[in-house]
Amino acid sequence: MGSAPNASASAAVSHPAKQGLVQVLSVFIDTLLICSATAMMLLLSGVEGKSGVLDGIPYVQQAISANVGTWGFILSRFPFLRLRFPVWWGIIIMRSRILSLLRMIRSFCLCSG
Repeated sequence: MGSAPNASASAAVSHPAKQGLVQVLSVFIDTLLICSATAMMLLLSGVEGKSGVLDGIPYVQQAISANVGTWGFILSRFPFLRLRFPVWWGIIIMRSRILSLLRMIRSFCLCSG
């Protein structure tokens, strides 16, 4: 979803290398485990993707439904809904930090001017 670098950039750690190591682990987990598991599920589902008709997320949803039954559509929606909350929470947190920084700059400019 693209929010991992934003969360990583705003982390408070004692040394930047620690956060870099966490991000390396995050890339490993995302690429090797999650993407590989999705690819294996797609290949083993027996669902044939059709370019322009059944590709992308609909293809994954159809493959999940083929593997786990009719509630697979709901199961495939859960991660997308779960991931939206932290992204919006991060935006709210960053908004308050940016506003407080702007207030601090404004008060500094008023005092020195």
